[in-house]
Amino acid sequence: ADQVWTATSATASDFQAAAAGGKFGQIVQTVKTDVTSTTSTTYEDMSGMSRTITPTAASSKILIIPSLLLGNSGGIAYHVQRDVDSGGYSTITAFTGDAAGSRERAAQGGNWSATAASFSGMYLDTPTYSLTDVITYKLQWTAENGTLYLNQGTNDADSSYHVRSASTLTLIEVLA
Repeated sequence: ADQVWTATSATASDFQAAAAGGKFGQIVQTVKTDVTSTTSTTYEDMSGMSRTITPTAASSKILIIPSLLLGNSGGIAYHVQRDVDSGGYSTITAFTGDAAGSRERAAQGGNWSATAASFSGMYLDTPTYSLTDVITYKLQWTAENGTLYLNQGTNDADSSYHVRSASTLTLIEVLA
């Protein structure tokens, strides 16, 4: 119990005490398989891409892992918001780019002429909470121009060359 098999030298191994902290308390995930879209040029909620977690230990951190297929022929941007125990949503600014003129601040994004792109991010959040608090994370997105799609490209012709995908939002409680 609480031990791991470890190489103690180039030719020997043995059970050692497991390192403290960094263990997973729980893993929760939202999977979205249908297509949704937006034409909003300001951030709005990404339908179906939110998830709650209630930490099981004091001072846990939450590893946030969004994995998305976004389609647009122009600009794409998304960011993550957090709400602790219905206290109100706020953008996790530590997981957004720096402000620079009129450029969009985002967790990830881009501007290109491709029809779709995959985005996978990872951020270790350190929220302030009490043990019974429910923490909700949600994704918000904005389209620079045209229609922005989740789980399909801009060209959605019925052929094997065009893809429909699933997107996920995974939350992992990392124990202190």
